[in-house]
Amino acid sequence: MYGWRGKIGFVSPAICDTGLLEYYRLLPEGILITPVNLHVQNLVDGDFQAALDKLEEAVKILKYEDVQIIIIAATPPMIRRGFEADKEIVKKVEMLTGLPTSAGPTIEVEALRSLGLKRIALVSPFTEALNKHLKSYLEYWGFEVVVMKGLNITKNADLTKQPFHKSYALAKEAFLEAKSDVDGIFIRCPRWPVVRNIAPLERDLGVPVVTTAQAFVWKALTMLNVREVQPGYGKLFAGFAQCPEVRAYPFHEA
Repeated sequence: MYGWRGKIGFVSPAICDTGLLEYYRLLPEGILITPVNLHVQNLVDGDFQAALDKLEEAVKILKYEDVQIIIIAATPPMIRRGFEADKEIVKKVEMLTGLPTSAGPTIEVEALRSLGLKRIALVSPFTEALNKHLKSYLEYWGFEVVVMKGLNITKNADLTKQPFHKSYALAKEAFLEAKSDVDGIFIRCPRWPVVRNIAPLERDLGVPVVTTAQAFVWKALTMLNVREVQPGYGKLFAGFAQCPEVRAYPFHEA
């Protein structure tokens, strides 16, 4: 049975295509992701608002599908409602479903704090305006964003077209611009290819790297009481057992 070890209900703001590939690279055998999406196609306020209006229906679907926990992504839409809006959303979802729930903004902050990071470089594929809002959110929770870099993308489908080296190059550029004066690098958005660059960046730059997809998997496995992860995905998983080998999901690249 797929999901014999844990079944994650995942609320994605957009179609969960490349994001699923990113998550499954990290997950151990026996974990299943059941996704629903909120139909964000453009990274703009109108789509963000419409997405949150669909949230209640989405979590009810996941409850019916017998998931064990719920992870709500959608950091940009949630922080548009306020820098603590996700906490109220989580409370509401837990009341509706009776399931342990966590949300993107809180998860990302917890991941950064778990590594003791305070001065960070923020990297994303987003527009400057959206990055500035993310910067304000991080500063609200006590981080200092020393430098930020983005790709000015607004159409979600364009995230999937980015080459694998792009997030590595952008993160390294941010690190060098900061003159190495950061504790770590935070790479936002799970839909562009990032996770395979975590280990190379940590080796080359000598600082921890936190990415959205990695943080979601870290939190979900913790909630499921599963302490095993595929090897090579960063300091965030210190203390987790490393899987002995990469398992062959049908869509898993060698």
